[in-house]
Amino acid sequence: MLEYQVKLPDGQERHNLASVAVSRDKLFTFNLSTREGRWSKVKDRFGVVAQSFTVY
Repeated sequence: MLEYQVKLPDGQERHNLASVAVSRDKLFTFNLSTREGRWSKVKDRFGVVAQSFTVY
């Protein structure tokens, strides 16, 4: 799982989580993003969701 923050050209800041899986020679990504101000409220839930990402 990868966690990162971005600042957009309009000044908005976002917090992101990404999860990656490889299956049958294909790369799959799952990304979650929220406003930085909301991050503290959703970070635990986002972590659970990102860690649940699997590909068969």
